[in-house]
Amino acid sequence: MGYAVELLFDDASTKSVFVLFDRLAQAGLRPPRVGDPEYPHITLFVAEGIQRQPLVKRLSSYQFPTAPTVTLATLGRFDANPGVIYLVPQPDFPLQTLHRDLFQQVSQLFSGINPFYLPANWTPHVTLADQLSPPNLANAITVVGFVASVAARITDLIIVEFEGPLRVVTDYLVIPNGSEETDIWLAYATAMASEEYFDAHEILEKLWRCS
Repeated sequence: MGYAVELLFDDASTKSVFVLFDRLAQAGLRPPRVGDPEYPHITLFVAEGIQRQPLVKRLSSYQFPTAPTVTLATLGRFDANPGVIYLVPQPDFPLQTLHRDLFQQVSQLFSGINPFYLPANWTPHVTLADQLSPPNLANAITVVGFVASVAARITDLIIVEFEGPLRVVTDYLVIPNGSEETDIWLAYATAMASEEYFDAHEILEKLWRCS
């Protein structure tokens, strides 16, 4: 069993990356998207264990940049065996600084953190395919081919519990984008994480009035 903290993208950008997922799946280089698929994401942290409720509360209160965006236009690779191909996120905000700040605030709530996700080692990436043998790694790069530039808005943060290929999203937080509705959802998530249930109910009523 393990846990991951991941950033997700807006629907249009997600669909653009799904095109690459499907291209690789048709070539037998990644599993097909069936049921509830793994979404394109940037993984911030991976650990063997977490203190879940304190982590949700800490993440809910973090001041994320408003409407953060990354450009996905470059293909990268990890040449280990098995290998990985990925999209390189080029952010319009200091992504490495965000990762380092978050690590300082939440690292004590992890146990057995994967060393690749320590600030000094972290390489932000959006995985397209992994578990690739050297020949399949080269083939995957050919299959993906030209990558059209995608301006992807980071819209959500999730906490994932995983075991092997099985993934369950345990918590879901909205990243502020400057809209009133998103700000209300963010306030609701913060109230729930703080177990302020009366306040959360009042916030939901405000959301209903806005819709």
